[in-house]
Amino acid sequence: MNSIATLSIRFATLVLVSSIVLLVGSPARGDTVLHFEQSVAIDELGDGTYVMDMKFNASQFQEWQQRYGMNPSLLRRELGRGLTQYEITDFDLEKNEMEREVKITIAAKGVTRY
Repeated sequence: MNSIATLSIRFATLVLVSSIVLLVGSPARGDTVLHFEQSVAIDELGDGTYVMDMKFNASQFQEWQQRYGMNPSLLRRELGRGLTQYEITDFDLEKNEMEREVKITIAAKGVTRY
């Protein structure tokens, strides 16, 4: 496995772990997200784009709304704390309240190094 792939996997793992803890709450509670998908794309310059799709049950979505729904900048700030070594250049949040779905897209510079 080349170094770019290794660093990409580290980036994805870091984002995934911090996101799950931040977005869903404590893993000790036993609540699991109904649907969780992630994807990471690294371009030829070493910049990365991370996309996370989640679907919550009613109580989880209500908790998420109370914590982040009215203040997406809080979500960006908390995710940014877990990714301090990267320069976050783009953050996009899409919500579908009827289906209780959330899609987060993060673009970061300098995800990989040669």
